[in-house]
Amino acid sequence: MSSEPNSVPPPSEEVPKKGFLNDVSRGLGNALGAAGDRAKKVDEKHQIVSKTKQAAGKVATKGKELDEKLGISETSKKVAGNISKKTKEFEEKHHFGEKAGKGITNGLNFVSNKLKPKPKDEDESKDEDKNKEKEEK
Repeated sequence: MSSEPNSVPPPSEEVPKKGFLNDVSRGLGNALGAAGDRAKKVDEKHQIVSKTKQAAGKVATKGKELDEKLGISETSKKVAGNISKKTKEFEEKHHFGEKAGKGITNGLNFVSNKLKPKPKDEDESKDEDKNKEKEEK
């Protein structure tokens, strides 16, 4: 190992074993390093990265050409504007958001009230009423 304190040993040096997790980490690191090296070699041989960049550039160019020819962006903007306008009109007419908000609020208040501890007086009076009913039977 290297004589410098806190230095990272080169991959060729053996790192002392300190437990299962270290073994797993070391194995994973070695596997990732080997995979990275293999990927670089494959890319150098087949030039995958540069070919992918070229293909992506061609797709982007064709997309722009189609957009200019068919007006896809402009049509999409108009449709989005119409959807927004119609949604606003629907909300103004039916107050759906307001009604939904009130419903959610009421539901949450109901659940909250059911989960709150009851005052002792109320619990005791209910217990007394139950005991009286049992005695009467």
